[in-house]
Amino acid sequence: YRVYLVCNAANACLWGAACLKFLPGASTTEAVLVMILALGMASGGVSTNTPSRMAAGIWLTGLLVPLAAGLAARGNALGITLGAATLAYWMIALEYAMRQSRALIDSLNLQIENRRLVDLLRQQKSIAEQANRDKSRFLASASHDLRQPMHALALFAASLEKSLAGSTLLPTVSNMMRAVDALEQSCSAMLDLSKLDAGVVEPNLQSFPIRDVFRRLHMHCAGQAEELGLGLRFKP
Repeated sequence: YRVYLVCNAANACLWGAACLKFLPGASTTEAVLVMILALGMASGGVSTNTPSRMAAGIWLTGLLVPLAAGLAARGNALGITLGAATLAYWMIALEYAMRQSRALIDSLNLQIENRRLVDLLRQQKSIAEQANRDKSRFLASASHDLRQPMHALALFAASLEKSLAGSTLLPTVSNMMRAVDALEQSCSAMLDLSKLDAGVVEPNLQSFPIRDVFRRLHMHCAGQAEELGLGLRFKP
């Protein structure tokens, strides 16, 4: 970067020195042509040096200040006027270069920030996907491990229900059986969730009696409703 600045300064100063040497003794036409050429070079160099404010300032100052001095050194009113106009153009071009440099830097910073946010989003997405996979594996493992004791509990409850046939405790055992069935269905639903996450389940739409669903809901929620002093009714 320092080498670039030095070369840029040398280039601008060589052109500026040429203007300073040539203009005082040139004709009006030649002076105007040199001025147009120098202003064109200055304008073209602004876009080239926009990434660096210092480079833009060196280029414009090294080229236009000697140009203004060379025009003013002609000593006539036209030369002084053109020199003053060149200095005005130098200030305007310098301000324009500073604004363009700031805009470019802001644009680059915005791109860098956007890339950083995209990378962060990718990381968070990867973490979320890994967490989802871990959750699916946990659900599959937990539901599988719970199914074995649930089957055993269902068998014991069924045996107890047969043993208490005709007893006053039979309704209690029947409710216990329904609770065991509901718990087993919950474990199956957990396994179904893990299968859904894995994308291995295809839907099989069918009609079913809603009364059975309401009966299970009543069994699960009636006790809580009674504790709150509420009446719970379902109308299938």
